[in-house]
Amino acid sequence: MPIASSLLIARPQLCAERRPVCEKMGRAMVLASKAVHERKADVLAALAKRFATIKGPVLARSLDALAKCMPPVPMVDPVALKKADEINVEAGFMKSADLLTAYDGLSTNEYLK
Repeated sequence: MPIASSLLIARPQLCAERRPVCEKMGRAMVLASKAVHERKADVLAALAKRFATIKGPVLARSLDALAKCMPPVPMVDPVALKKADEINVEAGFMKSADLLTAYDGLSTNEYLK
């Protein structure tokens, strides 16, 4: 069941006007996803610093859960976007009337290099 996560949302013209910014953000997203899967101890240490009041075992379980739903490379496709919206409807975050009829052309993986 693909689901869209780790999304960076911008106005369509932004990346055309400021391509280097989008390339850097895309690269950061790839490195972050890779770290969650390949460098869990480092990520857990960073989380412990940021969330000092949360106990270590809770952070570790949270990181494990994140790794299960986060793809190694944060590529997005229309099916994953649709599934994410359907989950948002089921959770009550959006109305079913707000679902799109098509998700093609809403995303690009061009900057994930």
